[in-house]
Amino acid sequence: MKKYPILLAAILTGNLLATLSFADDQVAAIAQGQPQSTQVSEQTKVSIRQDIARLKTQLEDFRKNRASLQKQYLTMRALLIDYSLVGEAQSPEALALNKEADHLQQTYPQVLNHGISINPPAPEKKKPFSPRDIHVMGIWGSGHKVAIKYQYRIEFYTLPDDVFFIQTEGRSFVVRRSNSGENEISVSSLKLKPVSKLTFQRPVDIVPRWPRTVEKNILVCTSMLNGFYPVTDEEKNGLPSREREYIEWNDANGELGDFCGVVTIEGKTIWELKYKQSLPDHLLSPVAMRPDGLRALILSGGRVSGGEGSDSVGNARDLYIWEYPDQVKKVRAKGYGNDANALFLKFSTGQL
Repeated sequence: MKKYPILLAAILTGNLLATLSFADDQVAAIAQGQPQSTQVSEQTKVSIRQDIARLKTQLEDFRKNRASLQKQYLTMRALLIDYSLVGEAQSPEALALNKEADHLQQTYPQVLNHGISINPPAPEKKKPFSPRDIHVMGIWGSGHKVAIKYQYRIEFYTLPDDVFFIQTEGRSFVVRRSNSGENEISVSSLKLKPVSKLTFQRPVDIVPRWPRTVEKNILVCTSMLNGFYPVTDEEKNGLPSREREYIEWNDANGELGDFCGVVTIEGKTIWELKYKQSLPDHLLSPVAMRPDGLRALILSGGRVSGGEGSDSVGNARDLYIWEYPDQVKKVRAKGYGNDANALFLKFSTGQL
């Protein structure tokens, strides 16, 4: 005969002694509420009554703590085995317990239908938080040429003849012009294929930060100080920690790791600074790009904590001044300023 699940119930509840006293058909009969008789010594009955007391306490605890229905059901069936062993299968208490167990099985058949495993299933592995870099963080360009910045990539597009890059006070976007006027649209709605794309393992920064009207070149550098910033509520709720506004994350699919250089508005790299960044004292920060795109400034320094995850590159040590097409001059920062703001002013006014 196929072993009835009640045998496993007894094993799981520690009532193995009781099941060893019955044949398989007797165990099945007890599980169905049928009285059984067997020869049990008085000494064994004493042990079984102790087991009954233990199981009753266990069942009460399960009910009080709202344990799973399966645990409660298994304990009930184990108790019924003990009652039969001591000749009390027809006692009011045993009959009431059998009725309750039958009701539980009929009402929640999944208690048995889902099967019983002696070894608990391995806990399901929590999927790692995986950011999706799909939100536009800014647009640079002029006319029909645009560079669209995400957090870990930059895509370069040539727009249709009736679509133009526009910059107003505090905003940059694209519009479609027609006889009826201009309508702002998203580049994604045009279903265009980028003419070029740069992907990075770390977050990327673009200079000039403002204005974003660019006819020739942009200065692009990766950052070791930031990570993925959630944009939607769903992303914010997915952060493993609320201590920072971002999650430290490197995109393993990015083609470029450390990068700092000058890129055309069509996406072609025309110069790259060969520099290995490392925390906390060997970091790069793009400072400024001349409006004509032919001269740029980069500083190297260390990590400066601003609190609440607003770290920046400061304590400037060396400055790298690039001039088109491939000239670069390295100068000591001492005497020019200690941070990016001071250096930006000197660069913009021709003092650097």
